[in-house]
Amino acid sequence: PKWSDVVENGEFAFLPEDAPSRIATEAFHEAFPNDMLKSTLVLLARRESGSEGLLDSDFQFLSTRVIPELHRLTGVPLPGDEAEEAEDTDGQVKTDAQPATEQARIVQNITWFADRKIGDLLISEDKQATTIVLGLTTEFLDQANVALVDEVEEFVKQLSRNPKGHEDSLPAGLEIAVSGSATFGRDMMMESRNSAKSTEKWTVILVVALLIAIYRAPMLAMIPLVTVAVSTAVSLSCLALMAKAGWLSLFNGIETYVTVLVYGAGVDYCLFLIARYREELDGGQTIEEAISGTLERIGAALTASAGTVMCGIGMMYFAEFGKFSQAGIAITFGLAVCLVASLTLTPAILRLSGRFAFWPSLPTTSKASEDGFPASTGLLSRLQKAHLLTTGWAHMGALLERRPWATWLASVLLLLPFTAIGIFFFGNLSYGLLSELPQTSSSVYGAAAVQQHFPAGE
Repeated sequence: PKWSDVVENGEFAFLPEDAPSRIATEAFHEAFPNDMLKSTLVLLARRESGSEGLLDSDFQFLSTRVIPELHRLTGVPLPGDEAEEAEDTDGQVKTDAQPATEQARIVQNITWFADRKIGDLLISEDKQATTIVLGLTTEFLDQANVALVDEVEEFVKQLSRNPKGHEDSLPAGLEIAVSGSATFGRDMMMESRNSAKSTEKWTVILVVALLIAIYRAPMLAMIPLVTVAVSTAVSLSCLALMAKAGWLSLFNGIETYVTVLVYGAGVDYCLFLIARYREELDGGQTIEEAISGTLERIGAALTASAGTVMCGIGMMYFAEFGKFSQAGIAITFGLAVCLVASLTLTPAILRLSGRFAFWPSLPTTSKASEDGFPASTGLLSRLQKAHLLTTGWAHMGALLERRPWATWLASVLLLLPFTAIGIFFFGNLSYGLLSELPQTSSSVYGAAAVQQHFPAGE
């Protein structure tokens, strides 16, 4: 199934049932069932040139061109349209009008400066700006908001693109910016997906560059990438199937964390396995012997390493906040799939690749193995034969035996600056959601525009 079809939306769904805000919200909706607003989509029209502020022609354009189009896009009937409205026995307005699109059903009302109750509050004190507020019944991080925000934003952009003199072109000097919590939620989800793609891209670039630099073998560099790519795809697909079956819940954005953790762990496991495989080959083993010997010697080590991380992250399952709990399950499952792939798929690819896995730097030596695969004389092999690591650790061990207190003190002094920095910046945390987005995001620009003309919080 599509990932967007199986994830839970919003934020309140992940709070524990005894959270005060959740209790209060549920009580509010019981008391006021007709007021289901949870987020907003806001259009800010402003004219900052000149001293008069917004002109009568600006209000006329908004009333005749913008407001009707917003009602058409959302399916909300214009006030006074008796053909589409009917009054029930309780005096509540009911409508038989059908929204133009499915995603537009989430709009409960549209409020602008002509509203007799709060219209004056939607015009700034400096008379330079006014807001048009679309009240939504969905939370700001709901996937259903995306299509609606995109439609409204495209409509606003089209107004700016229309040539001057066109009946639907913005009056000269008038600007419309898009803001509101729903716009922010759309931008946040979009940037989250972009971040995941960017992380995956740079991970691939880094891994390929490192492996080619170490082994000078493009095919060997691709083996870990194939393993983690398959592991990620299988993990996310299985998680989506389990979510559809109702076995677990998932939040929108958890795929980013699963991808990053699987890539990080999978590449580590594959590098460990390949390094040991190369050592076995350099020792004169056949390909079959090298692969089986590698799995025999490091299989338990890889399993223990993955098991430690899986147990640690798996403890998040007991968290009260739903997203942390779900992350504990999903990430642990992804790491389990990654471990299985590292112990099965990677050795299988190495076995199928044979001696060509190290092409074009095919190892050579005077003593070939029985299947004709020669041992390596490459840079890595020469470094291994120099026993630099072994010698280095031997010197470190001897130093620790001779001067343990001096070694301990040197270690503390080296780490002390980082400890001091950590303590100094301990409270340097940002809870500003807009600060997490690029300055080019529509919601960031729109929020800045609103803040120039309306009090904070309004």
